[in-house]
Amino acid sequence: MRLLLTALLLRRAAASPDVASASRASLQSVLPSPPPPQPPRSSPRMPPPPSTELAGARSRFEAGPSLPAELASARYRFVFTKTLQPVGAVQLQEVQLFAASSAEPLQIIRAANPGGRAAPLSQGREGPEKTIDGIYGEGSNNKWLDVNMGATGNSTLELTLGEPATVASYEFYTAAHAVGRHPVSWTFWRHVGAAGGDWLLIDERADVAVPGAERPYALTAVGFPVCPPASLCPPTAPPMSP
Repeated sequence: MRLLLTALLLRRAAASPDVASASRASLQSVLPSPPPPQPPRSSPRMPPPPSTELAGARSRFEAGPSLPAELASARYRFVFTKTLQPVGAVQLQEVQLFAASSAEPLQIIRAANPGGRAAPLSQGREGPEKTIDGIYGEGSNNKWLDVNMGATGNSTLELTLGEPATVASYEFYTAAHAVGRHPVSWTFWRHVGAAGGDWLLIDERADVAVPGAERPYALTAVGFPVCPPASLCPPTAPPMSP
């Protein structure tokens, strides 16, 4: 019926121009109204990709084991027992200690080298404090040097934190020049008890591959993991090539 009425109105509009306006008005009242315009569809917004640096930091530290709080200490000690070549001296550019839950190094407020000796011409520019001053990387030409290792058979680097913490990993940066002084074997100790307490062995490395000058050792993604007891340690990746 609606189609028949529409056809009749169109025929009358064609026959008379005066009727056209009235026919169009009648036609609009008969035909259904068009649907209201819809707002343009927008593609669903995807979240921006995570920062590569942040993702790397997360993968580096979230994979590590959760270490017991009783393993926290304010004093740690490295004892270096062998260098790349038997030159009677050891050197490092920087030492960093990390907790399991942070990409930022722990604050080290003091570094000492008991029994060590600086080079006669260094004039205090190559003391153990250089390992914690935050100046490292290619071109920094910054280092700690102990030339007494040949006489004592080893070299000790003792570090004191701003507050007790559990060290989950650590990293070394090599110094420039004299690559034979780069350490390749050492032990890592944690102080337990009061001021006159004992030292507990928590990590030991032997014949580690050495990178180029002024570079991190980067043994694994977390540097050198420290995971006592041993059952908590993740598998250790093979050393990276220099």
